[in-house]
Amino acid sequence: MGRISPNCIGMFRATKGAITPKHIDVWVYILEVNETVLDWPEKEKRQIRWAPCKTAARELREPVLTHLCHRLAQS
Repeated sequence: MGRISPNCIGMFRATKGAITPKHIDVWVYILEVNETVLDWPEKEKRQIRWAPCKTAARELREPVLTHLCHRLAQS
């Protein structure tokens, strides 16, 4: 739970699905987290891992997200 920024900070196109690939546009917003929960709908498919922006930038595979993390680390 938290507060989401009103403005998008970036966007990229991704391909999802191996059998029937679909192209999707991903819009990125900053979320200021003020509470976490122990259970969420995609818990079996995703994991939460908190990391500083510089660490996240090194580990992300999407170039736009890497760039955004570098920018956030500087602000």
